[in-house]
Amino acid sequence: MIVGDVVGVAFDVAQRLEDQALHREIEGQGEQDGEEQGERELFLAFRARVEQHFLEQRRVADYIAALGCNQTRLNRACVRFAGQSAKGVILERLAEEAQRRLIFTRASATKIGYALGFVEPSYFLRFFRKRTGMTPAQYRARQAAR
Repeated sequence: MIVGDVVGVAFDVAQRLEDQALHREIEGQGEQDGEEQGERELFLAFRARVEQHFLEQRRVADYIAALGCNQTRLNRACVRFAGQSAKGVILERLAEEAQRRLIFTRASATKIGYALGFVEPSYFLRFFRKRTGMTPAQYRARQAAR
């Protein structure tokens, strides 16, 4: 196993631990009424689905259909538990994956963008800069300097 693989596995483990901590935090928010309980369960199901399908599913409508809810309810649950819309949760996960690949692989930003489903390198560049405040090259350089 090469160092990049080991670090990638470590990142994946850290992501799972973070998800478990989020589950525990949400679970530990005290007694909840039926509506809040339902929103919590919806949010956790949504997060799990995003984790499994974010590479091939970007549309909120796809998740709504799979979860059997409406967009208003899903967005309300996401804002309550993640502080952002359902689309924001999906895009955040995509940005996290882009960051992970920039750190743990030697693939070019163009190849990473294509692998993440962007049809043009410029779309990936704009997406990444909007989410992180820097270009993929700047991000990689900053992480390498750490």
